Amino acid sequence: MIVVPSCSTPAPYRLYPDAEDEALTYVDTLQATPVHQEAIRWLQLCDRQVSAVGEVQFGPDTRDFKALENQHPSARSASMPWQSGPVYVWTQQQNGIQMLATGKTSGYGSHNAVFNSTTELKTAHKRIGIAAELSCSGQLAQANLQAGGKLEVIEEALSCLPLGDRAPKMATLADVLLPVLQQLVNLKGLVVLAKAKALSIGALEELRQLVLTEWAHRIINACEGKPLSLAMPAAEVNKLKLNQPLNLEINWSSGEVVPVRVVRTLRVQGLGPQREEKQKADDDNNTIKEIEVAVKGNWQSFDYVEVSLSNTHGHADITLTADKAAQRCQLPPGENVQAIALAGVRHFGVRVPIETIQVKSKRVTVTLEPLKEKAFLVKAARSLLQKLGPLEINITHPAIAKVLVPRKESLTLCASQGDLNQVSTVYRALMWQNQQLSDPFNIAVQPVRGPCIQWTETDIGDEIMISPKQLGIKTQ
Repeated sequence: MIVVPSCSTPAPYRLYPDAEDEALTYVDTLQATPVHQEAIRWLQLCDRQVSAVGEVQFGPDTRDFKALENQHPSARSASMPWQSGPVYVWTQQQNGIQMLATGKTSGYGSHNAVFNSTTELKTAHKRIGIAAELSCSGQLAQANLQAGGKLEVIEEALSCLPLGDRAPKMATLADVLLPVLQQLVNLKGLVVLAKAKALSIGALEELRQLVLTEWAHRIINACEGKPLSLAMPAAEVNKLKLNQPLNLEINWSSGEVVPVRVVRTLRVQGLGPQREEKQKADDDNNTIKEIEVAVKGNWQSFDYVEVSLSNTHGHADITLTADKAAQRCQLPPGENVQAIALAGVRHFGVRVPIETIQVKSKRVTVTLEPLKEKAFLVKAARSLLQKLGPLEINITHPAIAKVLVPRKESLTLCASQGDLNQVSTVYRALMWQNQQLSDPFNIAVQPVRGPCIQWTETDIGDEIMISPKQLGIKTQ
């Protein structure tokens, strides 16, 4: 069984240790690849019909293992233990999509998927999407994960998803659902909390994605209609409406066996146009093959900026720092360049989405906005503290980078600090520009030798007061 998060991420792979065998490492390749030179081979049957035969692998092969021999000291390597998962092949049409084939991965080795289909010649010229949903079990290590949210938030979000005729033709259900779940986390409708020690930012991001994908899997399995998969084309599903109980609560402890799910997608060009037209299109697309990416603004709050670039034929990820705020990036020939940027907040282990991005044919510019900083004072009446003894307080807030001054994991108030104009320990918070008007804090207060009491309180300024009423104590 694999241990999550991964122990190493040499592009484009992830390496996972085995839970019992220290000499065994599992190799996961992040990109689906054609087994042969082309993902699909076309055989013309008549003037109007063609046959499509394809084989795609969603796991590593011997070349991948050889490339990793000098990068990882493990004595033995094996493919990820993915179970057999559903595969979907479709092509875009002027008024939607057409399903070409469905099937399953082999479930072992390179996790190949073989498919064939017959379609009209005019259909074969369009772009082809090939997607698979893969899953296995893993043992969580060095972290505890808690997540949850309100059901009505999910129901409202599902009613607004771009599905059916409104869906991007090459998008899977994962492509449209996961960004919405991430946005709900940013807007505090859903909460993901990770308690971890000595984990890198990349490992924490991997765990966050694990929670989002698990939520997405639970959501589609609670929706009405035929059995759904996150790898299905979004245009194939007209709506997602819950008709079964949905549990959003996640409480995963270190050492626990948890589900690991991914969706891998390969998008390729169909049967090409005539030679002259194809050469002209290639010449046009090659003009945006090399792109310069630059970051502007004040780096004071940030350690790095991750920029993910994509076009119709591929994607690339780069990381920039203050010392190297501009560099060139190679993309496969294609059109419609898009960019997403996330900035790493200095010292606090979080990433902030950057909204100011300008994308031109050969240049992408990311503009950093300074983060706002604010201190919150936590107070409790001295009489309350004398009655209950010291209170241990934990405050979480889904839209801030939380810091304690001085640095500790929790804030403890005692009678000598209660009901004073200043408290020696306060919370400081870094807040970004798009904060909401409603700014609730989740507060957990626990007497040192008593039960933990939780409630939600709205920010009313620079102070957060703890009263006997909030602790459920009757006052005379």
